[in-house]
Order: sequence, then structure tokens, then C-alpha cells
Amino acid sequence: ELLNELVGAIRDNSELHLGFYNRANNISLKVHAFQLLPGIGKSKAQKMVQSRGMAGWMEFSEVDEACEIDSVKLLAERYLIEIEDPLNNRSILDHLIRTSN
Repeated sequence: ELLNELVGAIRDNSELHLGFYNRANNISLKVHAFQLLPGIGKSKAQKMVQSRGMAGWMEFSEVDEACEIDSVKLLAERYLIEIEDPLNNRSILDHLIRTSN
């Protein structure tokens, strides 16, 4: 299954993908990049930003514990959405590319 392959790829290259969680910011005045993740609304996104603090996270397990989410699976699910709909206006992959440069 593609979702499982994506989860494996994220874990294999965790530093790049963790960068999204550490550097994600507002897309607009009303939308935060965390809200691109399935099931994350405005309130949860705000809590995630507060939990991240200035230092960020070193491992996905820290994100999971602080935010009560499965951070790797949420990224994989979002990637799958974007693969299936490449014309999606808001892309989490754009944020990853910017954070890796």
C-alpha cells in the first residue's frame, strides 16, 4: 500500500520531514500550514505551535507526545492527498522544499 511506503520513506529521511513540523508557519492570516494535515483544525494547529516553542522537535516521537498525533502518518496521508490531486492549491510539499534549502 502506498501509504505504508510513504510512512517508511518519511522515517528513512526523518530529518527532512521533521523540518516541516519545526518550520511550518502561517500560509495566510487565517490558515497555518499545520492545518494542511488531515484532521488538524485551527485550534489544534495553535496548540501545536505553542508546543513546538522556539527549540522545535528533534524526533517525531517528541511531536507525537507533545501534540497527541501520529506525525509520520499525518504527513504520509497528506502526501497521498497531494499525489492523488496534484492541482491542489495548498501543498505541504512546497513547505518541505522551502525548509530543506
